[in-house]
Formats: sequence, structure tokens, C-alpha cells
Amino acid sequence: MVALAVLAGIGIGTGTAERVLPLIACWLPVVLLGVVVRRRLQTPTLSPVWIVVVVFALGGSLGLMLQGQLNGALGGGIVLSLTESDIIRTTWLYAAFCGSLAVGAAVAVLARSRPKPVPRFRLPTMNSRMRLACLVLSVLPVLVVVVGLGVQLISRIQYLVIMEGTSLIAVAIKMGLGAVAVCGYLYGLEHGVRRAFAAVIAVVYFALFFAMASRHMALVPIGFAVGLSAAQIGRKGRTRIVLVGLVAALLLLPIPLYLRDQPSHGLVPHLSYMSSFSYGLVDWRAMLNNLTIGFPVVGKTAFEVPHLPLRYIWIELNPLLGTMAGWYQIMPQTMLNTWTPYSALGELGNYGPLPVFLVGLGMGAVLAHLDRRVGVYLRQGRSLFSVAISGCAVLLAVTMLQYGLRISVRILLYTVLMDLATRFIFRRSLEGGASAGLNRPG
Repeated sequence: MVALAVLAGIGIGTGTAERVLPLIACWLPVVLLGVVVRRRLQTPTLSPVWIVVVVFALGGSLGLMLQGQLNGALGGGIVLSLTESDIIRTTWLYAAFCGSLAVGAAVAVLARSRPKPVPRFRLPTMNSRMRLACLVLSVLPVLVVVVGLGVQLISRIQYLVIMEGTSLIAVAIKMGLGAVAVCGYLYGLEHGVRRAFAAVIAVVYFALFFAMASRHMALVPIGFAVGLSAAQIGRKGRTRIVLVGLVAALLLLPIPLYLRDQPSHGLVPHLSYMSSFSYGLVDWRAMLNNLTIGFPVVGKTAFEVPHLPLRYIWIELNPLLGTMAGWYQIMPQTMLNTWTPYSALGELGNYGPLPVFLVGLGMGAVLAHLDRRVGVYLRQGRSLFSVAISGCAVLLAVTMLQYGLRISVRILLYTVLMDLATRFIFRRSLEGGASAGLNRPG
């Protein structure tokens, strides 16, 4: 409530009541969750429900307050401007979907049987063999990307080579950030050669993202710092580690934006261009716009592009492969330009209020189910699976603001399938152990 009052005060100080109302509306779902089901949800840093609702509330609030100053700014794959009325309408869209998510989640949570106590998060103990296995597995994503892109990482003409790559490469790139966090965690636990190897792997990921001129490069210090901080539980200085990673990320972000504007790309050309880079020449407005580009993409998709046929939504929600669902036939009609797709939230707004409400309710219910699964894994001592689900929730929220509805739905689908597969594997292992005990002589 205090945060809500502060945001309302900011809104009153920066605009009229027409701006204050949608700003407050963005945070009412957060208040709803806090009042109605707070004790039944996991801690906010792990709860898929809290993560997605808060990301949407923040996105709508920041967009409302900043978009007027960022109209026409560079820094994204497209230059966008929204009128004052469209800025307000876009904020209301954020608030409406955020509210639908919260209602769907609250109903699903309250429909459960008597809630179990929310367990505390504890990192699992890892023996030397498990740590070595994690260290080896952390190399796999970078190998997939290197094999898939090959010499294009060294030198190429185009910037966005991934647009022509496979979905496996795109998934490996996202997994790379998780691998960096694993490297940071192992760096804090290991000694000698293994510790040096963890640091080298993190540097390799940094070089990979540098060669791609990807914003992921700026996230490498944060990922490594978060992992290292997790390994320092019980010691002083954990907050300082994360703050250093955050400062490093902010200083690194202008570099990929600078490299994207160069005539050639790849590791070798990018290294040569760095001799001309200067923070004095950085367009900080463009950098800020790059971080908040999701808001104008949502507004443009919802209110300024031609109305999408309602049949498209069934294709995007269809869990079948794209070729079977007919996705590739309609995909060209869901792009703002060559590099910028419609956003999922913007598409729902384009379809109309009813799809916004129904999809929000359904997604909220699924997130409530995943929230319960996070608690189950915590009670079982399998904290890493809880973190995996929470990480997918972060990916879902960010994806819905910058990428299409189909990929967003598939992230949610894959998260549910991952949970089902994990439950099946553990159940079979338990059954196998019980059978071995029954068959043991004596």
C-alpha cells in the first residue's frame, strides 16, 4: 500500500488524474494478491504469479511515466511514437491484463484444498561429482550456438543472424544466461582448476554475446554475480556482489547498441570498432528506450496496426507445431517490421477486451498451478527445479512485452511439460527403489 501511494504521488506530480487512474490500476492487482492470497503463494522472488504480475505492473507504470520523453528515440529495432491518448490506453491495457492474471490466479489458489505452509528456499547440497556435472553441462548452450552459427560469429554482414537460425539456437542463447549464473555459483564453491574453468566459461559466454552484439552481454555480470552471491549464503558482502554486477551491466549496455549500428558484425569487426567507442558519445536516451521498448510495441500493436482476424488467436494458442497449426502462413502479418514482431499483450489488445480477460484468467490459473509446484519442489528439497520454474516465469513476462503471443504461450507450455516430465522421472525412480527393496533377499 505504501508503494501504491508513492506511485500515485509520482503520477499526480507528473500528470493529471487521467494519468493517475491507470497508474493506480496497474498496482491494484498486486494489492489484491497481497490481501487475498499472500499467505498461500510462495515468496515473491520465487512465485511465478508474483513475478509475472509485478513485471506487468512495473512495465505499465514506467511506460506511462517515460514514453512521452522517449517518443521517436533510437535504440530498438524500430523507431516508435505514441500519442498521449494511446499512452494512456496502453497503460489501461497493462492494468486490465494484470488484473485478469491476478483474478485467475486468486480463484485457482482459493479453489485448492487447505494450504500447506510455504517452505523456505534452501539451496541443495552438491557433492564434488554433481558440481563437476553442472560445470560440464554449462558448456552445452555455447557449443550449440557455436556449431549452429559457425564462422558467422567471427565475421558477417548482417546483425540479426538468429532470424535465419533454428529455434534450438534461440533456446540455447536464453539458456546461456542460466549457464553463466551456474558458473558464478560454482566459482564461489570450487577451488583451483575447476574454479578457473568456471571463470573461463563465463568469459566465453561474454565473448559469444559480444560477437552477436546482443544485450545478453550486459547481463553476464548480473548472472555471474547472482550465482556467486548464492554461493556466499551466510557470509557478508553478498549484496555488494550483486550491486557490482548491476553497475557493470549498466556500463556495458551501451556497447551492444553501439555495435549494432556498425556496417559489419562478428567478433573480429566488433573488436576493431571498440577503439572508436566512447561513453561521451553514448545516446543515453536511446539506451533507456531500448530497455522500455516493450511499451510502445504493445501500444502500436494494440491500437495502431490493422485489426487482426480473430481466427489468428486460435493459431497462436494452438500447441501443435507451426507447420501443422498454420502459423507460418500468418506470421508475416504479425510483424511491425523485418526485425520487430507484434507483442503478445498488444495482440490480445488488438483482438479485443474479451480475449484480454479470458487469456489473462487462464494464464493466471496456470501460473497458480506452477506456484504450487514450486512449493512442492521446495518441500522435497529440490530447490533447483523451483528456480527453473521461476526463471521460466521471468522469461514469460519479458517475452509477452516484446515478442508474439505464440512464443509466449509455448514458453508456458514448455514449463508445464518440464514439470510433468520431472514428476514422471522422480516417480519412476521412487517406484524403482521400492521394487528393489521388495526384491532384496531376507
